[in-house]
Amino acid sequence: MKQERIKVTLFVLCVLLCGVIYSKLYESGTLEMKEEIPQNNNEPKTEQTTNFININIAQKEELMLLDGVGEKTAERIIAYRQEQGMFENIADIQNVKGIGEKTFAEIAPYITVN
Repeated sequence: MKQERIKVTLFVLCVLLCGVIYSKLYESGTLEMKEEIPQNNNEPKTEQTTNFININIAQKEELMLLDGVGEKTAERIIAYRQEQGMFENIADIQNVKGIGEKTFAEIAPYITVN
């Protein structure tokens, strides 16, 4: 029983000592707290698309790099181009089934027709 009490006391002292050392390092500026800025879910995700994608010539794989555009939607974009002709402006992509206002708002900064 006495040995266990000694072990617990030593453990508590170690934790306190670590706390003191940490606070001294933080106070001196050696350690810095990093503040994480939460991502706004409404902002376009740039990690998937970094260059403009020309929706008039892009292949299925390129179109699928856009957020909200999966395999079926990419196939519909290509079919629309073949049936209706080239897109005159990027807003015309909303005529494709599966691309509404929300998806268009997400991909608009990353697409072009030039």
